[in-house]
Amino acid sequence: MLLIGPGKWSADAERGVAPVALSLPAARRAMFALRVAAGLALVIVAFAEKLASPDLALAFLADRPELNVAQQVGIAMSDLEFIRVAGAIEVLFGLLLISGALPQAIVLVAGIPFNATLWFFGNTELVGHLPTYGAMLAILVWGSHPQLRPLVCAFPWRWPSRHGQRAANRPLAEPSALGPGVSGS
Repeated sequence: MLLIGPGKWSADAERGVAPVALSLPAARRAMFALRVAAGLALVIVAFAEKLASPDLALAFLADRPELNVAQQVGIAMSDLEFIRVAGAIEVLFGLLLISGALPQAIVLVAGIPFNATLWFFGNTELVGHLPTYGAMLAILVWGSHPQLRPLVCAFPWRWPSRHGQRAANRPLAEPSALGPGVSGS
């Protein structure tokens, strides 16, 4: 939100601060920062809670053996193996989110375990995951708009495309097609 600036429906607009028209370069930078922050959060949590200190996760699974989903579905997997696989998957999701490859699919698939833990841990888990839910929602909503979808996958700098054009510089649409207050510059 800091990179995009106050918009039409922001608290700043309610206080009388003039809203800033959404610019596509600012939106591209903001979406990249959001992807990097959410992806790094997944990678850091995977290493801190599962891969670097499996003893912590093993003690947790000793108290809550029902959370070893592999054993619950009939796969013979020890708690340590489950922790390593779960950590590796979490790192993979984080790196894919940072890369911009299929961000909507990653958000939807990663949302399954995020929401499943609410059954076991209730309101505490919900409050802890609120920032993640906000990031997931922003990526889903922006990625669902046909003209804004490329911004969700884009990098804020310019990469040459295979066709000799600069993909990041291609116009998405006329700014009026994106809605009021959206500037293509």
